[in-house]
Amino acid sequence: AYELNHYWKARIRALSLTRTFEPDYEHISEKLQQVVKVSESLRDSVSLMNVLGLILDIGNFMNDANKQAQGFKLGSLARLGMVKDDKNETTFADLVERIVRNQYPEWEDFTEEIGGVVGLQKLSVDQLQVDAKKYIDNIKNVQASLDAGNLSDPKKFHPQDRVSQVVQRSMKDARRKAEQMQLYLDEMTKTYDDIMIFYGEDNMDENARRDFFAKLASFLQEWKVGLLCV
Repeated sequence: AYELNHYWKARIRALSLTRTFEPDYEHISEKLQQVVKVSESLRDSVSLMNVLGLILDIGNFMNDANKQAQGFKLGSLARLGMVKDDKNETTFADLVERIVRNQYPEWEDFTEEIGGVVGLQKLSVDQLQVDAKKYIDNIKNVQASLDAGNLSDPKKFHPQDRVSQVVQRSMKDARRKAEQMQLYLDEMTKTYDDIMIFYGEDNMDENARRDFFAKLASFLQEWKVGLLCV
């Protein structure tokens, strides 16, 4: 009974795979590619680098000579709207936006260049990695069942059972998609780690990994709100 139960589980999993491997591939691989594309946009946007450099320069100008910073954490961007001048009339964020608008209008392109970050601000990259690995492992497990596991012994099948033949017809495409998924996953993992390190974030910290896109998306959205208020 135990062996039979495992056979039926393998059978159901294999049949389910034939229906789901294509839509699941489209959904997961699209997300993996989006992470790569947005990460690259954050690395390649010269305008964004200039705006962040301006924020650092203004901050250092406002600080004492012995408190000069070489950089700042992305989390500090959320506080720009809270720091006000000595007259309590304008914020640090307002000042930066005004300087860019009046003196460096070409830098405002960064809002378009990194716009994709807004769509990923709630995405869990770690969960996406888990989903991609699960997809790959599921295809490997079904193939193993067909090759030498519960679905490899014809004596277990009813004479008219065609499950093995039905599943086998899908496996070539499924294996190819699993291989491509692995390539996308490897590229996304490296690109995301690299962009976090590029911005001085800890790519091993779970919270930093979860909030990385969200911090930049929040800064971008606050910037656009500031433009509307001008």
